[in-house]
Amino acid sequence: MTSRQGLKIIAGMIALFTILLASFNWIRDPQCFYKCADINPEKISLNSYYKAAQKAFVHADTELVLVGSSRGETTPPQLLEDIFGLKSLNLSVAGADFQTKRGFLRLVQQEKTLKKVIWLADYFEMLPGRTDAKMLRSAALSKWTDFPKTSAWNLRDLQSLVDHNTFEAALSFSKKSNQIKTLDRGAGSSFDLVDCKSAAGATDLVQEEVLKKEVALIYQNYASSVLQGQQSAQDQQKFKDFVQSSTGQGTQWIIWIAPYHPEFRRRLMIEHPEVWKAHLDWIQGLKMLQSNNVEVLDFLSQDIPFVGDSNFWNDGVHFNCRAVDRMLTFLKPQSQK
Repeated sequence: MTSRQGLKIIAGMIALFTILLASFNWIRDPQCFYKCADINPEKISLNSYYKAAQKAFVHADTELVLVGSSRGETTPPQLLEDIFGLKSLNLSVAGADFQTKRGFLRLVQQEKTLKKVIWLADYFEMLPGRTDAKMLRSAALSKWTDFPKTSAWNLRDLQSLVDHNTFEAALSFSKKSNQIKTLDRGAGSSFDLVDCKSAAGATDLVQEEVLKKEVALIYQNYASSVLQGQQSAQDQQKFKDFVQSSTGQGTQWIIWIAPYHPEFRRRLMIEHPEVWKAHLDWIQGLKMLQSNNVEVLDFLSQDIPFVGDSNFWNDGVHFNCRAVDRMLTFLKPQSQK
């Protein structure tokens, strides 16, 4: 056998393995990118967006929905139920933008009117080009956005079919069963409410040093990338129209503008004043939506006392459930609404 023939055999084996891998991943479709045309609660998927949509289907008794990015994932639905007395669902998922949040609410409200919506607002959610791939690449999910999934394939689709992580996810299906029983009431469902409502304890110096580093790391990423750019005026108008349409149907809204860690906020104001001004303009626009049916909780531009230690923060933008409990104490009493 010549070296050329050997290379051809090796190349053929690689091609065959790639085809087999892609075929297996396509058949299993763990991310629901190819074969999930509708939301099926019994479908096992590792797509966090699809799983959130499944929970919306399973929990038909839902009266209150919270939508947010990863910053909303530390809000226990049970805490919301305790405060409002409404069956609650937390559809926060990491990376969620405007299209994703609105899409989830459209999905929930297609056959019912929610009593209350809590929208955890992120500045980056309306920056152009940030529409979530997990939303757009799923036929079942993209129909709830303004960007329906195209039938044309692209390099990302092909990459996903041979991706090792996709293969691992597909293999993991054999270990899962009773899918519907695992569909809880969304992000934060597993949190211990006793711990969330407990008083802040003494800070640990080691944890404080860890937090300091985490704040610095995430600041570099957000300040240089995530928060850069001007928000889409078109999406801002769509959000306004969506809120007005929803409240017109009787839904009460809370627009929750969450804080940044004090050090993150301080550096952003000093080092990127143009970005901070854009934040303030965005917040002012949200406050113009306030009405009898819309409450705006602003923890970012206002100087509401909020400490920055490890009792409340995981990093520069992600707070824990103890911080959530503290922020929600600023809600208007039900008797004043």
